[in-house]
Amino acid sequence: MLCPVCGQEILDLEQSCSRCGFDELHKEVTDCDEHIKWLRETVVPYGIRWILSNMMPTEARRVRLVLGWEDGIAHSDEEVARMEDVCVNRIYQHKAKLLRALRRLPCAQKLKELQNV
Repeated sequence: MLCPVCGQEILDLEQSCSRCGFDELHKEVTDCDEHIKWLRETVVPYGIRWILSNMMPTEARRVRLVLGWEDGIAHSDEEVARMEDVCVNRIYQHKAKLLRALRRLPCAQKLKELQNV
């Protein structure tokens, strides 16, 4: 069995992933719609938090500011660049890094497969 967030091999006896800490490993889903909902609402957000925790702290903070997770207000790339005293391209690079990592997550790949069915 593979962890849906990070792809780590999981033993049947384990309650959570040793790599990313995801703990809904043995979730039973009955149909495709329920599986898609679980991936969207639980697995992908956990994956985003896990990716951000593995980014450099300044990069993660800038992405959280753009997404509105830092202070509850979604800021534009330009606003964050001014606040952090960096060029806008730097913010684009941080967001691109997050998106590349997201595309590699097993849960994102599975979600894409299920939506194409």
